[in-house]
Amino acid sequence: FFFSWSHFPDPCFNSSSPRDTHKQPSPIASTRTSVSTPVLTNKERIMTAAVSSSVVSSSVPTPSEEKKEALPAPSPADDTVEWVLWKHICNKRFNQTEDEWKGGLKEVSHFFAHPTEEAFHMDLHHLPLPSKSFFLKTTRNSLGDHRALAKHTEYSLFQKGVRPEWEDPQCVGELFANHFLPPELLDRYWQELAHGVMEGLIDHRHVCGIRVVDKSKGKHPIYKLEVWLNTNNPEIIGKVRKQAMACIQQDEHYRFNFHFRDFATAAAAAASHSHESSSATSSN
Repeated sequence: FFFSWSHFPDPCFNSSSPRDTHKQPSPIASTRTSVSTPVLTNKERIMTAAVSSSVVSSSVPTPSEEKKEALPAPSPADDTVEWVLWKHICNKRFNQTEDEWKGGLKEVSHFFAHPTEEAFHMDLHHLPLPSKSFFLKTTRNSLGDHRALAKHTEYSLFQKGVRPEWEDPQCVGELFANHFLPPELLDRYWQELAHGVMEGLIDHRHVCGIRVVDKSKGKHPIYKLEVWLNTNNPEIIGKVRKQAMACIQQDEHYRFNFHFRDFATAAAAAASHSHESSSATSSN
């Protein structure tokens, strides 16, 4: 039950209580009654009213201040971009079917481009290193032979909403470079490229994502760095190429340049080559 204290007056203040008959006047009450109220002049009344109004206005928040206090905390900066890390593993290095290729593509984690460099490096610390899974000069198979393993491995870091596939309508072409790199340079170049797209050193408005691919063949380790673009505009391609090259601090013994490939043109050429091959086989 809920009760209000007004329903139960204190017995000490009950007029029927015997204590009231011998109750002495309170010294505080007698003091209050003995003090006369001072008579204020008009000027003093005005000054007193002004001071009282200023105290009330400073202690009571205005409607605008109440509205400001009710606003939620500010959201992250509008230019913050979410990136998705993909890992692709297939047990066939060459001649993969479309289903085999898509079956090996897995989403791993999400990264965010933060406004401070320190926060970004906290995320970059968790970026996987390709040297841990790619074919190296020191790699040996189960038989002890130094040959590229059958599995195909690659990592992709793409903006959220874009898949690392030629079929994605936002992906138009790529800047790519094929080269052999020692493990420490392979990891560093990949991290520097990721740093470039996430920190805005490379204009992310035209970049769908970046990839590092193990293209090793036989006993020869070779790797491919890619920057996928959403345009084939020559001016933008040249601008992004310069930005990407500036991000990678290349070793003087392992230097390369990025070349552009249009996906639509490459797909048409591959289809034409496949048609010619099938025609030659049927004629034989």
